[in-house]
Amino acid sequence: NHKAAGKEIIKLYKQWSKDKKKKGYGKYAETNVSEFWAETVTKAVHGKSDKYTKRVKDICKKYKL
Repeated sequence: NHKAAGKEIIKLYKQWSKDKKKKGYGKYAETNVSEFWAETVTKAVHGKSDKYTKRVKDICKKYKL
């Protein structure tokens, strides 16, 4: 499950990296996929929801992370 989840997370990170309209993320999220994941999960719990945080929640539920 973790390998499959990782593939989806990497795909989402690449999509996110190309999105010039994204808002509410720190520069640290751009450093690597792990930092992206950490910031996106934090935003999903504590911040305003967007298409990336919704996808992160879906991945967590799908793979029981």
